[in-house]
Amino acid sequence: MKPSNFSRMINSDAELTPSLAIKLENELGIPYIHWMRMMGAYYKDMENVYEQITSTYPEKAG
Repeated sequence: MKPSNFSRMINSDAELTPSLAIKLENELGIPYIHWMRMMGAYYKDMENVYEQITSTYPEKAG
């Protein structure tokens, strides 16, 4: 994995895909499923933040 790709993923400029999770497992030894669970938790957190914002500020819904 190129350092620039890793940097983009860490900085949320690139999505963690299953193929990228496999590359991370091969490079870092951290299991694929761990990366995918982290990504799922991230999406769930972002969904919760969006719901809080839109319930507080309905005009921000979009």
